[in-house]
Amino acid sequence: AEFNDNDPNDLQDLMDVLPNIDVTDVMDIPRVFQCDEQTLPCDHTTKYRTMTGWCNNLDNPSYGKSVRAFTRLLAPAYDDGLMSPRSRSVTGSRLPSPRLISVNIHNDVSAPHVRYSLMMMQWGQFVDHDLTHTPVNRGFADSILSCKDCDSKSRVHPECLPIPVPEGDPFYPKINITSGKEFCLAFTRSMPGQLTLGFREQMNQITSFADASNVYG
Repeated sequence: AEFNDNDPNDLQDLMDVLPNIDVTDVMDIPRVFQCDEQTLPCDHTTKYRTMTGWCNNLDNPSYGKSVRAFTRLLAPAYDDGLMSPRSRSVTGSRLPSPRLISVNIHNDVSAPHVRYSLMMMQWGQFVDHDLTHTPVNRGFADSILSCKDCDSKSRVHPECLPIPVPEGDPFYPKINITSGKEFCLAFTRSMPGQLTLGFREQMNQITSFADASNVYG
C-alpha cells in the first residue's frame, strides 16, 4: 500500500529487480516437470516434432514451448503494480463494466455475410486455440470453481472475479429473481505463470506452434 503513495517509477524499478532475485535457497521452484522433455542437444534428425514444442526451434529450443509464461510487449497495468486487476482508467475514474462494453460493441443482431459462414469464425477460433490456451485457477481436487455469485471472491475462492450485470442489460437481469441477489457473470482469473518474483504473469498451456497441440497436447 505504501508504494501507491510513492513515485510510480520507484514501483516499476522494484518490479524490474524482483525477477532477478535468486530464491532457490528458500523455496523449490521446479524447472523440469513430469513428462516434460528438455533434452539437449536437440536432435535435428528426428522425424517428428516434440509434444511440448521443445526443440522445434533448433537455435532457441525453448521458443514456443508449452507451459511457459507469455512474452509481453508492454508491462502490465495492475492496480497494485503486482497482481490486482486494473479497475481505473488513466484519468483515475473507474473503468466501465466489461459486460457494458461487450453489449455496446457487439450488437446482438443477425447479419449473415454474403460470402463467409459461421464456420470461418469457428475455424479461426480453432486455429487460435492451437496457438494459445491460458489455464484458469481450479479448486480442491482440481474442481472447477463456481464464480457466478457476486460474493464468490470472498466466499468461494480469491481467484473468482465475477462480473456484475449493469443496469439496462438487454439479456441478463440486474437482480436474480430466484435468489433476490444481484446477478453476476461467472469469471475466474487465469493461473499465475511466473517462476520468479515480480508481477503476475500468465502462461501458455500448449505450444505456440500450429501443430494441433490443442488436440493431442
